[in-house]
Amino acid sequence: MLTGDAHDPAAALAKAAKISHWQAWVAPMDIAARVAALRAQGHRVPMIIEQPRYMKLMSRTAAELEELAAPIECTADGTTASM
Repeated sequence: MLTGDAHDPAAALAKAAKISHWQAWVAPMDIAARVAALRAQGHRVPMIIEQPRYMKLMSRTAAELEELAAPIECTADGTTASM
């Protein structure tokens, strides 16, 4: 998981979602580059984008990203998530 959020909220979400590999304080351009690299290797990358203005960093439309993304679920209160 890559996020621009601070360490503590990122750690809490990663723990709740049982994500073992994560990094906080990642700049949007760095996230976009990592996603592009993973997709170039054939990986499907699930994404949650909180701020739609960052979508312009991506090379695909929201519909295309949704088609490529793996399913992801989050609870309404945001405390747990599963993939």
